[in-house]
Amino acid sequence: MRADTAQQEFETFFCAHREAILRLTFAITGDHDSASDATQEAFVKVLDKWKRVREMESPEAFLKKVAARCAIDHLRSRTRTEPERDQAVSTTSDNVAVRQALSKLKPDQQAILALSVGEGWSYAEISEAMKIPEGTVASRIHAAKEAFRRQWGDER
Repeated sequence: MRADTAQQEFETFFCAHREAILRLTFAITGDHDSASDATQEAFVKVLDKWKRVREMESPEAFLKKVAARCAIDHLRSRTRTEPERDQAVSTTSDNVAVRQALSKLKPDQQAILALSVGEGWSYAEISEAMKIPEGTVASRIHAAKEAFRRQWGDER
């Protein structure tokens, strides 16, 4: 395959999936800048492996997994460097309260809720993206929901 054709294929792939990946990374990070950075990193990683990725049964699924990992990494690094952040995603008070309650959870709890509740991923998809067993996914979702309920109660 010629380099021109591979580049055109990737550009088409990028254009077709950029917005969906940006929504996914935003659901995990809750921050437009971090989501944009994670999205860019994910596409760069996919581009680096494009020869192999384009031959996969589902390049989109691979991209989603890479993007989720990049967003989780951003969330973890931001949590270490920014203990408190006050960024409202929406002007409605419920959305602000939800985002504030979520921001107080551990990064992995934020990510697993974003993937399961926000994005509707299956336990198998989350397991693969986060590199943990499916049983662990179930228990972590439960723990994250409980932690959210506690934070939500404190916010009210």
